[in-house]
Amino acid sequence: MQEAFRSVHSIVLPGVYRDSVFLMKLSSRAREESGADRVTALMATARNKDLLVQSGLMTPDIEAAGSDDLVVAIDAGPELIGIAEKTVLDLLAKPSPAVRSPLERLAPKSLPMACERLEGINLAMISVAGEYAKYEAAQALSAGLDVFLYSDSISLDDELVLKRLAASKSLFLMGPDCGAAVLHHTPLGFANRMRQGTVGIVSTTATGLQEVGCLLDRCGLGISAAYGVGGRDLLDDIGGISTQTALERLASDPNTRFIIVIGTCPGRETRRKLAELYPRLGKPVLVRYFGAEDYAIEDAADIPHADTLRDVVVTTAGRIASVLDISDVDLPTPDSTGEGVPSASGWISGLFSGGALCWEAAEICRSLVPGPIYANVPARGVEVTDGCKLVDGHVFIDLGADGITMGGPHPLLYPERKLERIVRELCAPEVAVILTDVILGCAVAPDFASQLIQAIDRAAAITRGRSREKHVVVSVCGTETDLPSRSSQIDILRRSGVTVLGNNAEAARYAAMVSRGGPI
Repeated sequence: MQEAFRSVHSIVLPGVYRDSVFLMKLSSRAREESGADRVTALMATARNKDLLVQSGLMTPDIEAAGSDDLVVAIDAGPELIGIAEKTVLDLLAKPSPAVRSPLERLAPKSLPMACERLEGINLAMISVAGEYAKYEAAQALSAGLDVFLYSDSISLDDELVLKRLAASKSLFLMGPDCGAAVLHHTPLGFANRMRQGTVGIVSTTATGLQEVGCLLDRCGLGISAAYGVGGRDLLDDIGGISTQTALERLASDPNTRFIIVIGTCPGRETRRKLAELYPRLGKPVLVRYFGAEDYAIEDAADIPHADTLRDVVVTTAGRIASVLDISDVDLPTPDSTGEGVPSASGWISGLFSGGALCWEAAEICRSLVPGPIYANVPARGVEVTDGCKLVDGHVFIDLGADGITMGGPHPLLYPERKLERIVRELCAPEVAVILTDVILGCAVAPDFASQLIQAIDRAAAITRGRSREKHVVVSVCGTETDLPSRSSQIDILRRSGVTVLGNNAEAARYAAMVSRGGPI
């Protein structure tokens, strides 16, 4: 695979440190200003060296560098190498702004200071390194605040302690690793701008929450609230503590008439406990559990369930339409029947910013395409990979997983690593289909569609056009009130020849049809 790339030039700066966010920005800006195909700046940790090897950007100089050294890999034609190197060094030499704005000088320096200065606050949003996050969360809970905990890398034991503390104070801990929520019609984290409605969502996965909420929005329906509870909340070790708090709040909310629960890796004891709770809420509940072998527990309690996130919305919207006598609900329908689907011989490379979408795509394709399927999510019937090593088969990678984002930002914030991976896969002769997501939201890097097109063009330049023979299949998760809007992103993609499907499940089915050469 690395033979498709030209010789890589490297820079090693011993003892120079910059944080990962700065280096992501530097890499992107240096590439844009110099015209190089790829510029990647990283600290030379063992983990980052592995990423450079997998990207075909390792050099002997970088291999010899130490973990305290800053390294830069430049993939460009000979005429651009010098320009790219000068651009990188100039950007590194620029001093950081020393003067702080009046607003920054007045900002509270600690949680107690914030509670003292800001009257009536009831929520703390925490995004710091995992080793500090548990202390900040405990401090916020002790101050009587609900907590939106974006930080990850918190031990299971510490999570249990924090959630028990929250429950003892009738408070709500969303997280850890909570990427999205909508409270009082205000989006938090990566959440989208969704219309108001009567559906409450409780989800262990941010992109599952976003996909369902955005599909409801497109149906002309909307949400009353959407709670993220952290990816491990339904494990038996935690017991669904935050999920129960969210359900109790939705049950007492007069604006909520229907409830959707989306969960990953639910423990059987937790499922039994929730199955007993659902009927007592006094409101209809629908569940989608990723990783559940069956729904016998829910069937015994007469709790409806769905197999895909699209089906969650179709079922919920149908129930709303019948109960509320709504006749103009526009249900999401499959975008492709398989007629006229192109045929391509090779593997599917599924590269996602969200775990739920990756998980769903892997499960759908598992039953539709021949050959081994690998994923870094524990989907049923797939072989587990860490997401970095090359594998011979269909592969589905959540690029926002903890093991991949460690030491760097989430791909929704800074998508450079995701784009580099897409370029790499487009250049791989054994890959036939790239399946990916475009996720919009309030804290998401803007205009990913245009960046994706640039990545496709870079791969075409590297392979002298051969990568144009591959198929890029995308679903766009967002609403018309997001900035940019969903329709504007779709227009950019389709004008450049990218196949866009209406939802993640249909995109996965379409990719499978392309890979196997026809209708399913």
